[in-house]
Amino acid sequence: MKNPIFALICFSIPLASCAQMEKAAPIAAQPERVLTGEAARGDWTSDAPGVRRKLTVADLASPYETPSAQNGARIVPQPAGAWPQAPAGFTVTQFATNLRTPRAMVTAPNGDIFISESYANRVRVLRDADGDGKAEVSEIFTTGLRQPFGIAFYPPGPNPKYIYVANTGDIVRLPYKNGDLKVTGTAESVASLSAGGRLQGGGH
Repeated sequence: MKNPIFALICFSIPLASCAQMEKAAPIAAQPERVLTGEAARGDWTSDAPGVRRKLTVADLASPYETPSAQNGARIVPQPAGAWPQAPAGFTVTQFATNLRTPRAMVTAPNGDIFISESYANRVRVLRDADGDGKAEVSEIFTTGLRQPFGIAFYPPGPNPKYIYVANTGDIVRLPYKNGDLKVTGTAESVASLSAGGRLQGGGH
């Protein structure tokens, strides 16, 4: 799976103001549905809010009944009508597309969303400028990283001064202030990490 492209979706509840939120009727609880036995082995087509799966020891295959197999993830075209189902009162919108191997997603204090794109060796920032559930702004915050994954802001609170990024091999620190769409300084390596032990197809 080389340089797959992903899309980011978000869940939202269509309420215009805090006043409306206080007056809104409670969201109805979804009826619970428990799948058992063979039905519990189903795929995404049987997933929905309120659906649970119950597998017991008796449902499991006996040890060594089947040979080991490699079944890595692959990108396929979106099937017609395939879309996440949300609880009553919520909607699902497509927030952003064309993300390359996104690994971690963190929200900055000002609401911007930072995403580490591992195989692209960069961090992207997304901004919903008008509150419509879609990212009107998509900028590359920094590049030149090494398969980054974790992201954290420091110090905690409304006005961080740094953004920490965990690379495959070390942790770097970059200057940051609320609203930055581009890094304003150079990365400083602050800790080393083991970069070995990578498994076939990815992993650590």
